[in-house]
Amino acid sequence: MIKLIILDVDGTFYNINDVADLNFDLETQFLCDQCCISKKDAIKQLNQNGIFDSIRRESKSATEYFSQIGLPAEQWKQYRELNFNVSLINKENAITNCMICDLHNIAPLVIVSSNSEQNIRNILNFLEIDLNYFRGLYTSDNYVQGGRFSKKRVFREILDKEGLKGKNVVSIGDRYFSDIQPIEDLGGKGFLVSNKKDFTKVIKLLRDL
Repeated sequence: MIKLIILDVDGTFYNINDVADLNFDLETQFLCDQCCISKKDAIKQLNQNGIFDSIRRESKSATEYFSQIGLPAEQWKQYRELNFNVSLINKENAITNCMICDLHNIAPLVIVSSNSEQNIRNILNFLEIDLNYFRGLYTSDNYVQGGRFSKKRVFREILDKEGLKGKNVVSIGDRYFSDIQPIEDLGGKGFLVSNKKDFTKVIKLLRDL
């Protein structure tokens, strides 16, 4: 029985291609500025660590990578919030409030995102999705321990907090290593999505479980 659904937002609620170029440019420029390296070297470094200008199965989180190498989380948060353009998101290809309501009727929902809380709130507001559907909002700026954000650790602590076993939890996201593998490692199930159609199929699958 499913007792909790963990949701990613970027690339899950909307098509990541809408903002892929912008995101990668921001990640590249931030790394250039912080490490005093060329754009070419920054791109090479990001690619070597699973960060690309498009989502692939092996894609990883730039926020988690920056945290791992000791770059200042608060500066990355401020830089991203200042430059992220929510209006680039195509609402026609994004999930709707009704879809989130359908999911909420299956099990309680929480969001776990490597984005900042303010950016997540801005995205949900832009998509007209009611925040009240979510039991918790775990983001890179409000859930950091030891100066680092790790989705794998957050997943584990959510299960402990809720008193749940992995088999009773599912995760929905667009990146295998960040969104799916952590719950699989805990005995749960993950659903990889990349568009609105995928999300609709997952809702139907969960209803039938």
